[in-house]
Amino acid sequence: MRVTGRVGAHDLSFAGYTAAESSHSSNVTTSNPLDVPFLPFLSFESELDWVGAQAKDSWHWSTINSVVLGFDFEKVTSVSRSYTRTGDRTSPFSANSNKRTAGFYVENTLKLRDGRTVVAVGGRVDRITTETVDTPLKTNFTPSETTFTIFNPSLGIKHELVEGLRAHFAVGRAFIPAEASMLTGFTTTVVSGRTQISQGNPDLKPERSTSFDIGAEWTRPTTRFDVTAFRTVVKDRFISNVVVSNPAPPDPIILSVTNGLDAHISGLDVEAEQRLGGRVGVFANATHYFARKERLATGAEQDILNVPLNTVRAGVDVDFGRLSGRVSGRYVQGRRDNDFNTPGFPIIDYENLTVVDASVTYRLVRQHAIVLAINNVFDAFYYEKLGYPLQGASFKVSYRLGF
Repeated sequence: MRVTGRVGAHDLSFAGYTAAESSHSSNVTTSNPLDVPFLPFLSFESELDWVGAQAKDSWHWSTINSVVLGFDFEKVTSVSRSYTRTGDRTSPFSANSNKRTAGFYVENTLKLRDGRTVVAVGGRVDRITTETVDTPLKTNFTPSETTFTIFNPSLGIKHELVEGLRAHFAVGRAFIPAEASMLTGFTTTVVSGRTQISQGNPDLKPERSTSFDIGAEWTRPTTRFDVTAFRTVVKDRFISNVVVSNPAPPDPIILSVTNGLDAHISGLDVEAEQRLGGRVGVFANATHYFARKERLATGAEQDILNVPLNTVRAGVDVDFGRLSGRVSGRYVQGRRDNDFNTPGFPIIDYENLTVVDASVTYRLVRQHAIVLAINNVFDAFYYEKLGYPLQGASFKVSYRLGF
C-alpha cells in the first residue's frame, strides 16, 4: 500500500508491504541405490516472509537545490525444513533466521547553468541485524545475533560539454552482510560416492566495496549513445566452497565459506538506442570486463565466479498505437563457476548462452491492457548453475488495469 501527497514544497510518500514465498524441492533421480525405492520424494521446503515500511520526502528547498530523504525498515524471516527419503524430518542445512534492516538516506541535487551541470551528493546509514534462532532438529550450532552499522556516501556529476553531449562521473560505497546460511549452515552430502561436508563460518565479515565510473552520453531526438568505464574494488569478499580439509577417503571433504582478501573488477558499458521512424526503435547494450579477479586467503587470484567476460543485449520495440511489442535477446560468454556434480566442486568453464524473449501488449480502453509474454522463445537449454537448468519456453497472459 502506498500513500502520496504534497504539502507546500514537499512531495511525501509512505508505503507498507508484505510478501511471502514458499518452495518445495523433490529428488527425482539419485546416485544412491538406497534412495531408488522412494523416488520421487520431498527433500526440502523453505518459507520466506517479508514485511516493511518506507517513508520519503522530496523537498525543493531552493530554485537550484532539491533534497530527497527517507527512512525504511524491513524484516525478512526464513524457515527451512529437510526430509529423509522415508519422509522423516532431518536437520536442515541452514538455521531458521531473520534479518532486520533499518536505513536512513539523504541526497541533495544541485543544478547549475540552467541544468547543464548537475551535482548529486548523498549518503545512507544502515543498521542490519542478522539473527539465527532455535531450529527443530538442528543441534550443531548455537543461535546468535550479529549487528552491523555502516555509512555509505555517494557523489555523482553530470556536465554538458556541448549541446547534446554530457560527461558523467559517479563514486560510491556499498556493503553486503553475510546471510545466515553462510554463518551457520551445515550439511552432509555424497558426491560421486565421496562424503562431503559443507559448513558455515560464524566469523564472516561483511563485504565492502567502493565503485566509480566515468563516461559520456550523446543524445539527439532519435538517438542515444553512452559509453561508461567502471571499476569496483571489494574488500573481504565472500568465497564459497573453499576446501578446508581433503583427507584420504573414506574421511569426508570439508568445505566452508570465508572472506577473501580482496576483489576488483573493471570494464566498459556501451548503450545505444535508435528510433527508426515513429513506430520502430532498436536498442543494444554490451558489458565487457577487462579484469574480474578475487584474491583468496592463500594469496592466489582467481576469476570471480559466474561473472561473464562479455554480455550483449539487443532488441526491437514496435508501437502501433493500441498494439505494441518487444523482441530482445541476451548473449552471455566467458563464465566460470563450480561443478557441483564433482567431489570438491572444482571450477570449470561454463557454456555460452543465448536466450530470446518476446512480449506483445494490446491496449483496450483507457487503462486496460492484455499482455502476452513469451520467455525463452526458442526453448534454449541454459543454466546459471551447472546441474540446475532454467525454464524452457514459457508463455504468460496477463490482464493489466491501471488507476
